[in-house]
Amino acid sequence: MQNNNSEEGLLFNLDTLFGSIQNEEPSGNSDRQKRVSNANKDNSNSDKEDAIPKFEAKKIVREKSSIEDAKVCATEYFHGDKLAGDVWVNKYALKDSDGNIYEKSPEEMHRRISMEIARIENKYPNPMDEEEIFSLFDRFKYVVPAGSPMAGIGNEMQISSL
Repeated sequence: MQNNNSEEGLLFNLDTLFGSIQNEEPSGNSDRQKRVSNANKDNSNSDKEDAIPKFEAKKIVREKSSIEDAKVCATEYFHGDKLAGDVWVNKYALKDSDGNIYEKSPEEMHRRISMEIARIENKYPNPMDEEEIFSLFDRFKYVVPAGSPMAGIGNEMQISSL
């Protein structure tokens, strides 16, 4: 199934994953998959937007962090693995266009990604909440995003290709 709308594609892929984690069969008959399928069929329906509750994005005030502080926190997160901490800070931590760092650990990154996915989920009936999504990302337990999405999802400071 190919979707032109990336939000719907993400929702479909997450539903397939979440369905299997929750011991549900991702057979194509779930409410979410029906919702995505229906959304694809009548994408031009303007009344649909009125029926879906609006979600207000949280504004996060982010503080700059030094590279050294971020590396220390990330190394602690990875149980003393300095290489893992350094790689995470250099490649995946939230940065602005000048290279300033705004996240100190993968946990903060997982919160950012979860918040953004929850924002999209709230456009549809029966959304997963931010904490439920975070629990799947936390400590890379069930979901390990690819590198570009880890760096780009929810980053309002840079334009990135996912």
